[in-house]
Amino acid sequence: MSFPHTPQVTASLRAVAPGAPPLTAPGAPHLPEVQRLLAGCLLERPGAAAFFAAVREALDSTGFAVVSLPGFCALPAAERDALAVGVSSVLGTPSPVGGTDDLVVWDVRPRPDLPRAQRRDNISVADGQACLHTDSTFAARPERWFGLWCVRPADHGGASVLVDGRGVWDALGRSAAGRAARDTLLTRSVPMWNGQRLVPVKVFTRTAGDGLIVRYRADLLEQGVRRVRMAAGDPVGVALALLGHTLTDPALATTVRLAESQAVFVDNHRVLHGREHFDDSRRHLLRVRMHHDPVRAELRSAS
Repeated sequence: MSFPHTPQVTASLRAVAPGAPPLTAPGAPHLPEVQRLLAGCLLERPGAAAFFAAVREALDSTGFAVVSLPGFCALPAAERDALAVGVSSVLGTPSPVGGTDDLVVWDVRPRPDLPRAQRRDNISVADGQACLHTDSTFAARPERWFGLWCVRPADHGGASVLVDGRGVWDALGRSAAGRAARDTLLTRSVPMWNGQRLVPVKVFTRTAGDGLIVRYRADLLEQGVRRVRMAAGDPVGVALALLGHTLTDPALATTVRLAESQAVFVDNHRVLHGREHFDDSRRHLLRVRMHHDPVRAELRSAS
Protein backbone atom coordinates (compact mmCIF):
# COMPACT_ATOMS: atom_id res chain seq x y z
CA MET A 1 0.00 0.00 0.00
CA SER A 2 1.29 3.45 -0.83
CA PHE A 3 -0.08 6.97 -0.92
CA PRO A 4 0.57 9.55 -3.66
CA HIS A 5 3.37 12.02 -2.91
CA THR A 6 3.67 10.66 0.62
CA PRO A 7 6.57 8.60 1.97
CA GLN A 8 5.29 5.55 3.79
CA VAL A 9 7.00 3.93 6.73
CA THR A 10 7.49 0.32 5.70
CA ALA A 11 9.54 -0.85 8.68
CA SER A 12 7.77 -3.39 10.87
CA LEU A 13 8.29 -3.50 14.59
CA ARG A 14 9.54 -6.98 15.45
CA ALA A 15 8.06 -6.70 18.92
CA VAL A 16 4.68 -7.69 17.50
CA ALA A 17 5.78 -10.23 14.91
CA PRO A 18 3.96 -13.56 15.34
CA GLY A 19 5.81 -15.70 17.85
CA ALA A 20 7.57 -12.80 19.55
CA PRO A 21 7.44 -12.68 23.34
CA PRO A 22 4.36 -10.76 24.52
CA LEU A 23 4.86 -7.18 25.61
CA THR A 24 3.73 -7.03 29.21
CA ALA A 25 4.28 -4.90 32.26
CA PRO A 26 2.94 -4.95 35.81
CA GLY A 27 0.33 -2.29 36.50
CA ALA A 28 -1.99 -0.25 34.31
CA PRO A 29 -0.86 1.42 31.05
CA HIS A 30 -1.95 4.87 32.22
CA LEU A 31 0.69 4.93 34.97
CA PRO A 32 3.86 6.87 34.04
CA GLU A 33 6.15 4.23 35.50
CA VAL A 34 4.49 1.55 33.37
CA GLN A 35 4.79 3.74 30.27
CA ARG A 36 8.50 4.23 30.94
CA LEU A 37 8.97 0.49 31.34
CA LEU A 38 7.08 -0.35 28.14
CA ALA A 39 8.95 2.25 26.12
CA GLY A 40 12.30 1.09 27.43
CA CYS A 41 11.49 -2.56 26.62
CA LEU A 42 10.50 -1.64 23.08
CA LEU A 43 13.69 0.27 22.42
CA GLU A 44 15.70 -2.80 23.38
CA ARG A 45 14.07 -4.86 20.64
CA PRO A 46 15.94 -5.42 17.35
CA GLY A 47 14.87 -2.93 14.69
CA ALA A 48 13.08 -0.60 17.11
CA ALA A 49 15.46 2.34 16.68
CA ALA A 50 15.09 2.26 12.89
CA PHE A 51 11.32 1.95 13.22
CA PHE A 52 10.96 5.04 15.40
CA ALA A 53 13.43 7.03 13.31
CA ALA A 54 11.33 6.26 10.21
CA VAL A 55 8.12 7.28 11.97
CA ARG A 56 9.57 10.60 13.09
CA GLU A 57 11.05 11.31 9.66
CA ALA A 58 7.63 10.82 8.05
CA LEU A 59 5.92 12.95 10.72
CA ASP A 60 8.40 15.75 10.15
CA SER A 61 8.17 15.65 6.36
CA THR A 62 4.44 15.07 5.73
CA GLY A 63 2.72 15.33 9.10
CA PHE A 64 1.74 11.65 9.28
CA ALA A 65 3.22 8.16 9.15
CA VAL A 66 1.57 4.88 8.17
CA VAL A 67 3.17 1.78 9.66
CA SER A 68 2.72 -1.98 9.52
CA LEU A 69 2.60 -3.89 12.80
CA PRO A 70 2.30 -7.60 11.96
CA GLY A 71 0.22 -9.57 14.43
CA PHE A 72 -1.14 -6.54 16.29
CA CYS A 73 -4.84 -7.23 15.70
CA ALA A 74 -4.48 -10.83 16.91
CA LEU A 75 -3.00 -9.91 20.29
CA PRO A 76 -5.13 -10.22 23.44
CA ALA A 77 -6.66 -6.86 24.33
CA ALA A 78 -4.35 -6.22 27.31
CA GLU A 79 -1.20 -6.88 25.25
CA ARG A 80 -2.60 -4.85 22.35
CA ASP A 81 -3.18 -1.88 24.65
CA ALA A 82 0.27 -2.26 26.20
CA LEU A 83 1.90 -2.23 22.79
CA ALA A 84 -0.05 0.87 21.71
CA VAL A 85 0.95 2.66 24.91
CA GLY A 86 4.58 1.54 24.65
CA VAL A 87 4.98 2.79 21.09
CA SER A 88 3.17 6.01 21.95
CA SER A 89 5.44 6.54 24.95
CA VAL A 90 8.52 6.54 22.74
CA LEU A 91 6.95 9.18 20.49
CA GLY A 92 5.46 11.33 23.26
CA THR A 93 3.60 11.27 26.57
CA PRO A 94 0.23 9.48 26.38
CA SER A 95 -2.65 11.70 27.40
CA PRO A 96 -5.73 10.60 29.39
CA VAL A 97 -9.04 10.70 27.54
CA GLY A 98 -11.54 13.39 28.42
CA GLY A 99 -12.03 13.97 32.13
CA THR A 100 -10.49 10.66 33.15
CA ASP A 101 -6.98 10.07 34.44
CA ASP A 102 -6.82 6.29 34.01
CA LEU A 103 -7.73 5.76 30.35
CA VAL A 104 -5.22 6.41 27.57
CA VAL A 105 -6.27 3.82 24.95
CA TRP A 106 -9.65 4.75 23.48
CA ASP A 107 -11.84 2.42 21.40
CA VAL A 108 -13.00 4.04 18.17
CA ARG A 109 -15.96 1.90 17.20
CA PRO A 110 -19.71 2.37 16.68
CA ARG A 111 -21.74 2.16 19.88
CA PRO A 112 -25.40 1.81 18.86
CA ASP A 113 -26.26 1.17 22.53
CA LEU A 114 -25.47 4.80 23.42
CA PRO A 115 -28.04 7.62 23.17
CA ARG A 116 -28.35 9.20 19.73
CA ALA A 117 -27.26 12.63 21.02
CA GLN A 118 -24.08 11.17 22.49
CA ARG A 119 -23.25 9.43 19.22
CA ARG A 120 -23.96 12.63 17.28
CA ASP A 121 -21.56 14.68 19.39
CA ASN A 122 -18.80 12.06 19.71
CA ILE A 123 -17.58 10.76 16.36
CA SER A 124 -15.48 8.08 18.09
CA VAL A 125 -18.61 6.10 19.00
CA ALA A 126 -20.58 6.80 15.81
CA ASP A 127 -20.63 5.40 12.31
CA GLY A 128 -20.98 7.52 9.20
CA GLN A 129 -18.82 10.40 8.04
CA ALA A 130 -16.69 12.58 10.31
CA CYS A 131 -15.96 16.20 9.41
CA LEU A 132 -12.44 17.58 9.24
CA HIS A 133 -11.07 18.48 12.64
CA THR A 134 -8.09 18.50 14.94
CA ASP A 135 -8.27 16.63 18.23
CA SER A 136 -8.72 18.47 21.56
CA THR A 137 -9.57 21.58 19.57
CA PHE A 138 -10.71 23.72 22.48
CA ALA A 139 -8.29 22.33 25.06
CA ALA A 140 -5.78 24.70 26.62
CA ARG A 141 -3.00 22.46 25.32
CA PRO A 142 -3.96 20.17 22.43
CA GLU A 143 -1.82 17.04 22.14
CA ARG A 144 0.93 17.13 19.53
CA TRP A 145 0.44 13.61 18.15
CA PHE A 146 -2.15 10.90 17.98
CA GLY A 147 -2.11 7.34 16.72
CA LEU A 148 -4.95 5.29 15.23
CA TRP A 149 -4.41 1.54 15.38
CA CYS A 150 -6.53 -0.73 13.20
CA VAL A 151 -7.96 -3.84 14.83
CA ARG A 152 -10.58 -4.32 12.13
CA PRO A 153 -11.33 -2.06 9.14
CA ALA A 154 -14.84 -1.47 7.84
CA ASP A 155 -15.92 -3.68 4.98
CA HIS A 156 -16.52 -0.55 2.91
CA GLY A 157 -15.57 3.06 3.57
CA GLY A 158 -14.32 4.43 6.87
CA ALA A 159 -10.97 5.63 5.50
CA SER A 160 -9.22 8.53 7.20
CA VAL A 161 -8.92 11.79 5.28
CA LEU A 162 -5.82 13.86 6.12
CA VAL A 163 -5.28 17.50 5.13
CA ASP A 164 -1.96 19.21 5.83
CA GLY A 165 -2.60 22.61 7.39
CA ARG A 166 0.55 23.97 5.77
CA GLY A 167 -0.89 23.21 2.35
CA VAL A 168 -4.14 24.94 3.34
CA TRP A 169 -2.20 28.00 4.52
CA ASP A 170 -0.33 28.15 1.22
CA ALA A 171 -3.54 27.70 -0.79
CA LEU A 172 -5.19 30.60 1.03
CA GLY A 173 -2.13 32.73 0.31
CA ARG A 174 -2.71 32.56 -3.45
CA SER A 175 -5.45 35.22 -3.43
CA ALA A 176 -6.02 38.56 -1.72
CA ALA A 177 -9.24 37.24 -0.14
CA GLY A 178 -7.41 34.16 1.11
CA ARG A 179 -4.60 36.23 2.63
CA ALA A 180 -7.17 38.41 4.39
CA ALA A 181 -8.86 35.27 5.73
CA ARG A 182 -5.51 33.97 7.01
CA ASP A 183 -4.83 37.22 8.82
CA THR A 184 -8.29 37.21 10.39
CA LEU A 185 -8.00 33.61 11.61
CA LEU A 186 -4.49 34.31 12.87
CA THR A 187 -5.39 37.43 14.86
CA ARG A 188 -9.01 37.02 15.93
CA SER A 189 -10.61 34.37 18.10
CA VAL A 190 -13.54 32.47 16.65
CA PRO A 191 -16.49 31.02 18.62
CA MET A 192 -16.54 27.24 18.98
CA TRP A 193 -19.27 25.29 20.75
CA ASN A 194 -17.85 22.59 23.03
CA GLY A 195 -21.19 20.98 23.76
CA GLN A 196 -21.83 23.11 26.84
CA ARG A 197 -20.61 26.62 26.14
CA LEU A 198 -18.88 28.83 23.60
CA VAL A 199 -15.08 28.72 23.67
CA PRO A 200 -12.94 31.31 21.84
CA VAL A 201 -10.14 29.69 19.81
CA LYS A 202 -7.56 30.79 17.28
CA VAL A 203 -7.74 28.69 14.13
CA PHE A 204 -4.15 29.54 13.21
CA THR A 205 -1.28 30.20 15.61
CA ARG A 206 2.29 30.97 14.62
CA THR A 207 5.08 29.36 16.61
CA ALA A 208 8.83 29.83 16.86
CA GLY A 209 10.66 29.03 13.65
CA ASP A 210 7.68 30.07 11.50
CA GLY A 211 5.72 26.99 12.52
CA LEU A 212 1.94 26.77 12.35
CA ILE A 213 -0.63 25.27 14.72
CA VAL A 214 -4.15 24.63 13.43
CA ARG A 215 -7.29 24.25 15.56
CA TYR A 216 -10.41 23.33 13.65
CA ARG A 217 -13.63 21.37 13.80
CA ALA A 218 -16.14 22.29 11.15
CA ASP A 219 -19.38 21.32 12.92
CA LEU A 220 -18.52 22.98 16.24
CA LEU A 221 -17.42 26.17 14.51
CA GLU A 222 -20.69 26.25 12.58
CA GLN A 223 -22.61 25.91 15.85
CA GLY A 224 -20.51 28.68 17.40
CA VAL A 225 -21.17 31.10 14.55
CA ARG A 226 -24.88 30.34 14.73
CA ARG A 227 -25.11 30.72 18.51
CA VAL A 228 -23.41 34.14 18.58
CA ARG A 229 -25.73 35.28 15.76
CA MET A 230 -22.75 36.54 13.80
CA ALA A 231 -23.66 39.32 11.40
CA ALA A 232 -23.49 38.73 7.68
CA GLY A 233 -20.22 40.06 6.36
CA ASP A 234 -18.38 39.71 9.69
CA PRO A 235 -14.71 39.10 8.79
CA VAL A 236 -14.60 36.01 11.02
CA GLY A 237 -17.58 34.43 9.30
CA VAL A 238 -16.21 35.34 5.87
CA ALA A 239 -12.80 33.86 6.76
CA LEU A 240 -14.32 30.63 8.09
CA ALA A 241 -16.44 30.24 4.97
CA LEU A 242 -13.43 30.69 2.70
CA LEU A 243 -11.39 28.27 4.80
CA GLY A 244 -14.21 25.71 4.63
CA HIS A 245 -14.37 26.06 0.86
CA THR A 246 -10.58 25.67 0.57
CA LEU A 247 -10.72 22.47 2.61
CA THR A 248 -12.97 20.89 -0.02
CA ASP A 249 -10.14 20.94 -2.58
CA PRO A 250 -9.35 17.24 -3.19
CA ALA A 251 -5.78 18.15 -4.15
CA LEU A 252 -5.10 19.01 -0.48
CA ALA A 253 -6.34 15.69 0.92
CA THR A 254 -4.74 12.28 1.34
CA THR A 255 -6.97 9.27 1.96
CA VAL A 256 -5.58 6.55 4.23
CA ARG A 257 -7.44 3.27 4.53
CA LEU A 258 -5.79 1.20 7.23
CA ALA A 259 -5.68 -2.56 6.94
CA GLU A 260 -5.66 -4.88 9.94
CA SER A 261 -2.52 -4.40 12.07
CA GLN A 262 -1.64 -1.05 10.52
CA ALA A 263 -1.48 2.27 12.32
CA VAL A 264 -1.28 5.90 11.33
CA PHE A 265 0.45 8.51 13.49
CA VAL A 266 -0.56 12.13 12.88
CA ASP A 267 0.80 15.55 13.84
CA ASN A 268 -2.30 16.99 15.51
CA HIS A 269 -0.91 20.55 15.46
CA ARG A 270 -0.49 20.46 11.70
CA VAL A 271 -2.86 17.97 10.05
CA LEU A 272 -6.65 18.03 10.01
CA HIS A 273 -8.34 14.66 9.81
CA GLY A 274 -11.78 13.35 8.99
CA ARG A 275 -13.42 10.07 8.04
CA GLU A 276 -15.26 8.77 5.01
CA HIS A 277 -18.75 7.34 5.51
CA PHE A 278 -19.12 3.74 6.71
CA ASP A 279 -21.90 1.68 8.26
CA ASP A 280 -20.06 -1.46 9.41
CA SER A 281 -20.59 -1.85 13.16
CA ARG A 282 -17.55 -4.17 13.39
CA ARG A 283 -15.04 -1.46 12.44
CA HIS A 284 -12.63 -1.09 15.35
CA LEU A 285 -9.68 1.24 15.81
CA LEU A 286 -7.74 2.26 18.91
CA ARG A 287 -6.61 5.83 19.54
CA VAL A 288 -3.85 7.19 21.75
CA ARG A 289 -3.05 10.89 21.98
CA MET A 290 0.40 12.08 23.02
CA HIS A 291 1.94 15.34 24.15
CA HIS A 292 5.26 16.27 22.53
CA ASP A 293 7.94 14.97 24.90
CA PRO A 294 8.49 11.24 25.44
CA VAL A 295 7.90 9.96 28.95
CA ARG A 296 11.59 9.65 29.75
CA ALA A 297 14.35 12.12 28.97
CA GLU A 298 16.67 9.34 27.81
CA LEU A 299 14.08 8.29 25.22
CA ARG A 300 13.98 11.66 23.47
CA SER A 301 16.99 11.06 21.28
CA ALA A 302 15.41 7.80 20.07
CA SER A 303 12.25 9.60 18.93
